[in-house]
Amino acid sequence: MKPNANDDTLKSVNESYETAAAVEALTNWYAVPKERAFVQHLFDGLEVPSSGMLVEIGGGAGIQGLLVRDLFQDRYLHSDYSAALVMQAKKRGLNSMVVDGLSMPFADASVAALLLTGPTTIIHEQAMRDRQFEECARVLASRGVLIMITSRLAFLKRYHCLDREDLAKLASLGFDPVRFASWGMLPGKWWRPWNQKLFSSIESLAGRLGLGVRRILVARKR
Repeated sequence: MKPNANDDTLKSVNESYETAAAVEALTNWYAVPKERAFVQHLFDGLEVPSSGMLVEIGGGAGIQGLLVRDLFQDRYLHSDYSAALVMQAKKRGLNSMVVDGLSMPFADASVAALLLTGPTTIIHEQAMRDRQFEECARVLASRGVLIMITSRLAFLKRYHCLDREDLAKLASLGFDPVRFASWGMLPGKWWRPWNQKLFSSIESLAGRLGLGVRRILVARKR
């Protein structure tokens, strides 16, 4: 892909994630009981091809990655644009590498599933999102799964939140929608291992009512 103005935007934003403060913030951002319930919710009943890697793009400090790896074992690969965050993930024992989400080092139609949780490439302008969608379409195998997550409150920071226009773009690239939903109504600080089952049930019900801060878009490659 040819570089353009969006590449400079992406570079400047992601440079901030190389600092020790950013690594610490992302390490402490998530409550593990809540993320465990969220990961279970994401993959419950979701058919992922039996061969090929599940790659997380923009995996941050690897908090969710540890939980996804529990489900997919050696098939899971953590990645991030930030070398500092990749190093942190490796310290946690994850298989991790630096990856530019707009130019992934994977062969065409070779990846079973992609997981993107709020990376820069899906919260900024349309041109950047389109490039990200096109790259996801390139690397995903037939019947491969694309999972993207953003915050429904992203617009408050003038960021983009996944919408119907994105679904239309994905359809033009050969994706069929599997799920377009919300999750995450209860703050992470309330979650504990002993209340995870109860809170998970509450979140599932709230999600069916369209409540929750996190917006989830799941699509399958034809």
